[in-house]
Amino acid sequence: MYKKGLSIIMFVFLITSLFVGCGNKKAVPTVVTAPLVDDMSQHYKYTIMQGKQFDVPAGNSMEQFLNKKFNATFEFMLVPRGQTDYQNKLNLLMASGDMPDLIQLNDLAIEKKMVDQGLIMPLDDLVTKYGAEMKKIRPDALWDPFKFNGKLYSVPNQFLDTSAVPIIRTDWLNKLGLPIPTTIEEYETAIKAFTENDPDGNGKNDTYGISGSNAPIMDSFSQAFEYEGISYDGWKLVNGQLTYMAILPEAKAALKRINTWFKNGWIDPQFPIYTRDKFEEIIGQGKFGSYTFDSQRLDPAFDIGLKTLYDKDKNAKFLSYAPVKNKDGKQNIFTGDQRSIGYTMAISAKCEHPERLMELMNYAASEEGYMRIRYGEEGVNYKKDDKGIVQFINGWTDVNKRTQAGMSIQYSNLFRRVWLDSTANQSVWDADGLTKKYGTPNSPIYTTTPAMLTSSFILNQLRDDSFAKIVSAKNGSDVDKMFDDFVTKWESGGGDAITKEINAEYIKNKK
Repeated sequence: MYKKGLSIIMFVFLITSLFVGCGNKKAVPTVVTAPLVDDMSQHYKYTIMQGKQFDVPAGNSMEQFLNKKFNATFEFMLVPRGQTDYQNKLNLLMASGDMPDLIQLNDLAIEKKMVDQGLIMPLDDLVTKYGAEMKKIRPDALWDPFKFNGKLYSVPNQFLDTSAVPIIRTDWLNKLGLPIPTTIEEYETAIKAFTENDPDGNGKNDTYGISGSNAPIMDSFSQAFEYEGISYDGWKLVNGQLTYMAILPEAKAALKRINTWFKNGWIDPQFPIYTRDKFEEIIGQGKFGSYTFDSQRLDPAFDIGLKTLYDKDKNAKFLSYAPVKNKDGKQNIFTGDQRSIGYTMAISAKCEHPERLMELMNYAASEEGYMRIRYGEEGVNYKKDDKGIVQFINGWTDVNKRTQAGMSIQYSNLFRRVWLDSTANQSVWDADGLTKKYGTPNSPIYTTTPAMLTSSFILNQLRDDSFAKIVSAKNGSDVDKMFDDFVTKWESGGGDAITKEINAEYIKNKK
């Protein structure tokens, strides 16, 4: 990573047609009806599309284990989880008609379009017959958002995961004689010093105060939004009316502050091109001092980048800390709807033998399956002490080694249990404690309205694209106009319709 001579890389989203070549014709979805019979003596082949956590070699030991257990060949199509990379790949597959058998989804609007076009199948009968473990660990309310016309079309594979928290290099703070920030001014002092005062001691001007990934792109600037008392996503009551927080004047103020940080050189200018998995590599370079990320990633046993950094710099230490005080003196970590955090899994309507896929996910949902997929074989790769705490055997704690074998969290994302990791270090539990202490819902109501299903995906792209441009705007740019143009496009592009519908739902639920 080089600072001098580096051109500012602007991040521009390509708002593509969601379903190129599909037209308006609706196909009739395949309906799976009971009784379902899976003849395990028959060998089937499946393609599974997921967001990529790490580079996992094909034919690794975990893949071999799953293939053998289910008498099947599971080919994992792992796609980078950039802001648009995954969806663009899925769009191409949908347009070509060459759909994977099992598909990870992360947007209800996309799922609704797939249902309308008959691209995915209803799963009710499959879950009833083969999904006992899945149903056991997911409350009924969690399944409801993924039902269309009374039918279930995807299964929620993650629930009540830990939230993203502010993280800072405490070794750099100590070296520079700075406290852990409690105010926005102290935070700005820290990121300025991280950029300008050579915290890594190499005599070069090559460090930054902040870096992050483009998925989601505004997370690493959460402190600026939290100071204004808002999140960049979600809804706030303003004069009795639910208003989308990203269009509030407070959002403009936060973005103008972040733009000042950018123009001061305190932000890594390449952050918009870092996919989530690429950013995990960048962490290992040790060239920035603060970011926002999942609390689990504070453990080098689960983050390749952090392990790389800690291996080469024994003094390096990233830790979470309480959010800075907002203008009213409060501290908030905004969290979303915990009924449906994470992704869902859908099955292609063209899949001829979906039963085996449901059995695979059900196994991943069981305690036995989750432990086997995530940690390997008990007695070989890990053991438990008398308190039930997992202890890795013979260096298996090395995240690189486990990743090469297909372990860690890649395949356990087929269907995850409530996250409670007995191997995590104290920094993870400290971060989780901050989420519990300062966690604040980013909306007084969670619902899915018709306009959301039609417009939310495009509107989220519009927001992230617009905010990235504002953050990285050069001197002389009219940031106020850029923000006002975003608000106008958001309102006319479906935002007004969503606002009307969500307020109607809010009033109805209050009665």
